[in-house]
Amino acid sequence: MVEEKVGGANGYAMMLTTASSQDEADVITAALLQQHLVACVQQFAITSSYHWKGELCRDDEILLMMKGRADLFTQVELCILEHHSYEVPEIICIPLIAGHTPYLNWIDEVLV
Repeated sequence: MVEEKVGGANGYAMMLTTASSQDEADVITAALLQQHLVACVQQFAITSSYHWKGELCRDDEILLMMKGRADLFTQVELCILEHHSYEVPEIICIPLIAGHTPYLNWIDEVLV
């Protein structure tokens, strides 16, 4: 059975960032998990195409999809910035509207 737990300022969220390399992604992932700022990080190899300083760019990156709580976003952001090589990294937070209650309870058990 799926039960609804509403997201928002103190709700659950998925956060995203990209890293320039697997090594950078691993460092960011380890820091976030060691500090219990996120419950889970999934890594995906992607190709990003984007505008940067007047040029069209295309780069291989690692997408980090992190599961946690929106109230920890500022700490997650600071941790990512501490370990990130980009001048302006993507760091976004998407509130979850609903989720499987046992999974959301697990998130609460492992976070600070």
